[in-house]
Amino acid sequence: MKNILTKLTETEATAITDTHLENFLTHLKSAGRAPATISQYSRTVRSLQSWLSGRPLTPELLMEWKTHLTGIFAPSSTNAALAAVNSFLICMKREPGRAPGWDAFEKLSYLKVQRRTFCEKDRVLEEKEYEHLIRTAREQGDEKTALLLETICALGIRVSELAYITVEALKQKKAVVSLKGKIRTILISNSLALKLRDYVRKNHITSGAVFVTRTGNPVSRGWVWLKMKKLAEASRVEAGKVFPHNLRHLFARTHYKMYKDISKLADLLGHSSINTTRIYLLESGEEHALQLEQLGLVL
Repeated sequence: MKNILTKLTETEATAITDTHLENFLTHLKSAGRAPATISQYSRTVRSLQSWLSGRPLTPELLMEWKTHLTGIFAPSSTNAALAAVNSFLICMKREPGRAPGWDAFEKLSYLKVQRRTFCEKDRVLEEKEYEHLIRTAREQGDEKTALLLETICALGIRVSELAYITVEALKQKKAVVSLKGKIRTILISNSLALKLRDYVRKNHITSGAVFVTRTGNPVSRGWVWLKMKKLAEASRVEAGKVFPHNLRHLFARTHYKMYKDISKLADLLGHSSINTTRIYLLESGEEHALQLEQLGLVL
């Protein structure tokens, strides 16, 4: 860090106030950030505010906080927290009438993490486990949850994109999603469209989102998580594997095994970088070990 930063006095620095946090939330919303991202970034900055215990923020304290994070979190979690604070610092530098101390802060550097070649087996949702979850939901008479899981997995969508699967979208067999400042079109297969049309007809849903609460509002992320955790318990599928984004990963792995086209898959998932898509295609450590054995290099 530059020498000028190490010379910054406390009087030149500034404390993180509730007003700063409110302005940061407004900034994130206007930037089109996803609700989950806004929530995560807000929690992180509030955590930093709490850690400071009323002390004015300085570059030295910020580096001390980073060191504190590396001691209690995994590198990926630490980098996620650093991303949140970097976004906050950028916002503060642009804030009208800001304290001059904000200009002294530079972007925090991320921890360098070697790219993983496999993921832990207890985090990979297998196709047979997915099918068991669907069967269990239907055996319980919960067609809504069964169809919801099928929709996420068959389309490879984020849980936040469920609200865009509407009655109107079913008629056109495509949904136009506008999230994170991006607009993309999701095609809906004939088989899924037929199932969902039958579902909305039986449940008298004539417009708007297909999956709604009793009050008619689109189901929330929390509602989906709770349903999936209860379903995991009932089906005895390992709970650590059962969460919405893992259905998206299953879609990615299944699509790639069939078509071997990572560029097309990146487009379908709405990824700007193929490097992000590669993460979705990680095999379990068990499969990776089997591939090493098949090389036949141990004589």
